[in-house]
Amino acid sequence: MPLDLTREIVVRWGDPDPRHVPLLVEGGITAVIAAAGAGMQEACARAGIGFIPVEQVRLLELREAVKARPEAYALVKAGLWPGVHRSDPSVAGATRATWMDQNCYLVNWLRALHSQSPAVLGYLPDKDAGVQPDRVVRFDSLELALAEAWVAGGNYAMALDPRFLDALLKGATEAADTWRRLGRTAKWLRANAALFRQPALPTVTVLVDVSGTSLEIANLCYRFNVSPALAAADDPPPPDPKRCLVLVAAGIEKPEGGVRARLLDHAIAGATVVADQNGAGAWWRTEGMRPLRTDPDREWFSIGKAKGITNNSPLGTKILPISLSTTGSRMYSDGNVATTKAKDDDWKGRDCA
Repeated sequence: MPLDLTREIVVRWGDPDPRHVPLLVEGGITAVIAAAGAGMQEACARAGIGFIPVEQVRLLELREAVKARPEAYALVKAGLWPGVHRSDPSVAGATRATWMDQNCYLVNWLRALHSQSPAVLGYLPDKDAGVQPDRVVRFDSLELALAEAWVAGGNYAMALDPRFLDALLKGATEAADTWRRLGRTAKWLRANAALFRQPALPTVTVLVDVSGTSLEIANLCYRFNVSPALAAADDPPPPDPKRCLVLVAAGIEKPEGGVRARLLDHAIAGATVVADQNGAGAWWRTEGMRPLRTDPDREWFSIGKAKGITNNSPLGTKILPISLSTTGSRMYSDGNVATTKAKDDDWKGRDCA
């Protein structure tokens, strides 16, 4: 029976040397992706580590992943190496605020659009993941990459930075200590997996599709600790104004028919609906809608019991008019941490940072 990659601590290991197996055990590894040979598979079996031949693993591009048939060993080639992103000082920008790369939004985007397949990221510490040749990757950032994927409800098939791997195999003290800490974290994550498999608190629900705009809106919501629930734009949740206070329908394909009606039902029931299409033919215009006010970058309307908002500004100005009182997390816009909020048994929710 194939291993469930959402429940394992997975590492991609280039050298199938059975002498490395004790090291894998120390790092809390429960499944290894490697080339078969030299007794590696047998050594892993004796240590209780699942072995996945590298040829059985399929690497998928991000948008390919949401259309592919479910596969046990599919990794999504997407993600940025987590940590603080240093801006190019030669490039002008509107702000010099700390920018933290994180992948929680990617995991939840995959879960929203293709819930039948496990959301397992498989990026490498390379240029595609934002790691430039001159960047020194902290050894402990691998632990962060694993933890953020689990907190988001998915997993990361770990790949060690070459400098970390070299130091680890040579027995360097810093690398060995970091590896042991990773092992402790890995065991805790597996023991508490149920905490990270709960649905997100839907206080702010963001609709997503395969477009880059909705994906970036989801990214920014996580980046600024809005802690949203993500849902497929072609299958939005039914209105629930006691729990879903804000429904973001921006950056998606124009909704039609029953989908459009359901989105408007959210506003009629009492939620705030955020849209980004404007003009007389905008999908959200309907009978009984009353203008409330006009701001430089958005217009406010009322329908039923609540408000509808359309943004006139380009992506990146002020995307979402969300106040602290309507976000799931109490750490809104803290640039040094990303939080998610999942429901508990009484729907009050709990934070994971």
